[in-house]
Amino acid sequence: MPRYLLIRHGESVWNGERRIQGNQDPPL
Repeated sequence: MPRYLLIRHGESVWNGERRIQGNQDPPL
């Protein structure tokens, strides 16, 4: 898998998790 596709996939997974969690931000 090309690196840019992996990065874009990671961003969409992250955005999906953020959308589901709403205002509940995970501790960093």
